[in-house]
Amino acid sequence: MQYAHAQQMRAHLLAEPQRLRTERQYTAVLNAYRAVYHGDPASVDAPKSVFAVAELLEIEGHQFHSAQNLFDARAQYAFLRSQYPHSPLCKTALWAQYALASTSLHSRSTHTSPVFAARSGQKTRTAAVRAPLLPTVAANQPVVQDVSAQDAPSSVVHGMEGSDSAQDSPAFVEGSSSMTRVLGLGIHRIVIDAGHGGHDSGTLGPHGLEEKTVVLDVALRLGRLLQQRLGVQVIYTRHTDTFIPLQERTAIANRAHADLFLSIHANSSPEPEVRGVETYYLNFTGSPNALAVAARENAGSGLSVHDLSGLVQKIALTDKIGESRSLAADVQQSLYQGLRSGNPGLRNRGVRQAPFMVLIGARMPSILAEISFLTNASDAADLRQPAYRQRIAESLYHGVAAYVQSMDGMRLAENASNASFR
Repeated sequence: MQYAHAQQMRAHLLAEPQRLRTERQYTAVLNAYRAVYHGDPASVDAPKSVFAVAELLEIEGHQFHSAQNLFDARAQYAFLRSQYPHSPLCKTALWAQYALASTSLHSRSTHTSPVFAARSGQKTRTAAVRAPLLPTVAANQPVVQDVSAQDAPSSVVHGMEGSDSAQDSPAFVEGSSSMTRVLGLGIHRIVIDAGHGGHDSGTLGPHGLEEKTVVLDVALRLGRLLQQRLGVQVIYTRHTDTFIPLQERTAIANRAHADLFLSIHANSSPEPEVRGVETYYLNFTGSPNALAVAARENAGSGLSVHDLSGLVQKIALTDKIGESRSLAADVQQSLYQGLRSGNPGLRNRGVRQAPFMVLIGARMPSILAEISFLTNASDAADLRQPAYRQRIAESLYHGVAAYVQSMDGMRLAENASNASFR
């Protein structure tokens, strides 16, 4: 019944001329579909509803030239493939996910995504993905209708809600391929770092809630998801209440020849009303807020002024900034998307850059996720609940999975492009 209602709402929306559709109308239809798979994830209509949300986000993104919506659509396609791997829609989702990535990777100087155009009967100038390769969507599954071609944004910029300045919120622009992608390298081993531990409790929340305990629980939950669903090897910097020096955490990842490094923390602020999630990658910054977060997390590093020049050199010479930024963008949008439902006060604080000691020296893409504010009473109350911690772990997982699958999508596109010239 819920799915049929959502389908009716969608049909009514798409029957409107595109110029008359509003963001509020899109949100209402999106929420109707989300209610289907949130209410009964195992129902036959759940994967179709997930797919419909992805398509609508893509339509809305092109209509309003919203990079955030296009990011959300890409993650939603990845979510479908990870949660419903046996759905006949997965192949279409893979191509749609690639099309969104390839639009940004090839400068997005033209058109709607190739998959979009193929499903809506429109012609496209992109040769990398050809319509005959796409599976046919069954009549009872959601399809795109009456979608006119829209020019994609000239660059994909990750949204920064509540940013202090342009310096605080560097534009995330997907452009030229990194060497990691050019060489077709995969992700097989991931190190998960639960912040703080032992005598270092991290941020203290109301009623004695400690950051070290919360983030360890989330880290272990995330690790299980990555092992079970992606089949990767997971290594923890700590799996008990143990203190690990900051420099040793990335050293663990380097010795293990890890492909990704993810450090999990809970945020704090002198202003108790501050809420939200944010994700960092290693770089210099002029933002007072980002520097304050880094200073707090870097406390207790044990290094002296004598070490400054060496640390600066390590940051300046890192060749993983681009991939770290891409990973941070996928994780951030997934983290916010996964937690915002039923959480009206939550803010998307965006992707930021800062000189975190725990990320310096990592030889792989590495990020630090601030999953909520322990100094906010509402966030702290949520973080006490095992179900909410699992929700955070699920959201982090979907971000990592989207990043991993974007790399797989590039290899798939390369094969498709080469095949077209045979």
